[in-house]
Amino acid sequence: PEGFYVLAPSFESAFDDKHIGLDDMEEVIFPNSLSTDLTTGDYEHIKADLTRTEKIISKALANKITGTNILLWGPAGTGKTELTIALAQANGWNIKSIGDISEADAGEKSRAQRLSNLKIALKLFSGDGKTVLLFDEIEDLFKTDNNAAFSKAFINRIIETTAVPIIWTTNSLMALGS
Repeated sequence: PEGFYVLAPSFESAFDDKHIGLDDMEEVIFPNSLSTDLTTGDYEHIKADLTRTEKIISKALANKITGTNILLWGPAGTGKTELTIALAQANGWNIKSIGDISEADAGEKSRAQRLSNLKIALKLFSGDGKTVLLFDEIEDLFKTDNNAAFSKAFINRIIETTAVPIIWTTNSLMALGS
């Protein structure tokens, strides 16, 4: 229905291109621009937490366990995103960033666009056994956006029922509300 998804302009224009394939369409929504030179070995100081996180996500992927979420919290610039990418590279997970920029669309994504991308990702990658989603800066979900048709209850349902493991990052737990 109209207004159900709020898509980035590059994605809307891709629909009009009759030569675009599914892989191209996926690249528009979930650009494969995530990489790091770091490894999990660079995080030896939190090795026990990393091992636990790897086991939780790997088991969720292998057994299609729903509601698997990891929250990484810390001040800006402490490496939460880099850690997520390093974990994915070490474990062979297909990491997809929600709301990342691409060459085709470098504009900032609104809350509604990011939620729409999340809903699309949950449909596309549900049960594939290899994809982990990264939702960087979860505090964006709790900002007021009058154009967004999503409630906190909707976000809670996603967290509770997601069929795709999600790693959420935040700079501030206070921004998440109660």
